[in-house]
Amino acid sequence: MIDTPGVFPWCVHGLMMMDFTENKGEVRALGSGTVVDVSSNSCTVITAGHNLWDRDYGVGAKTVTFCLGYGSKMSCYETKCFTFSRLFKETADDIKARNYDLGVVVLPGINHLEKFKLLSIKHRDLLKHKVNVTGYPADKKDGLMYTMEGPVKKFNHPHRMFYDIHTFNGNSGSGVWFDHSKEKHCCVGVHTYGIDPDEPYDSNSGTRLTKENIEKVKLWARTLTKLGTY
Repeated sequence: MIDTPGVFPWCVHGLMMMDFTENKGEVRALGSGTVVDVSSNSCTVITAGHNLWDRDYGVGAKTVTFCLGYGSKMSCYETKCFTFSRLFKETADDIKARNYDLGVVVLPGINHLEKFKLLSIKHRDLLKHKVNVTGYPADKKDGLMYTMEGPVKKFNHPHRMFYDIHTFNGNSGSGVWFDHSKEKHCCVGVHTYGIDPDEPYDSNSGTRLTKENIEKVKLWARTLTKLGTY
């Protein structure tokens, strides 16, 4: 458990609350997100695409509330300014769609000073590092931030990585990060899934921040900041 969620590096991580309208009525889902260094004119948060688009019901979130450093006396912001990968939405096969499970939330006019850098790193170099997943797992006490560390183990797709880190529902969207000696605190991925028998490896997994995905995040952030919605 993180006792000081309002202090760096923990203050860049936040609780996300997503409101959907589904067949069963109004539904609120919980997830996590991490503030990254993309735009100086807004607060850009990376998260999982499935936090923003429900593939089971084929609906997107109506609104997202992001609470910076939730658990401390940090502020919460509601926004409709978010987007996610088109390939995650349109790929028919659920397992293949996981390769593109990435989204961005923008808080226009909010310039959070503390941010993580985005870093694309080669397979062989990433395997040398232990990474962290920091967020709000639902099996823990409500509203408390937790962080776990473990090694990167495998890759089965250029945009996916598998690691030995315990996670739970609510961690989805957490930045996968480590303290890089040159670049300082960097996100190299976004946590998306726990252990699944349909996956090739017995490990949790996330979407890698490849050069291609980093450029997508930057483009989405610029577009959302300019439009104020999506």
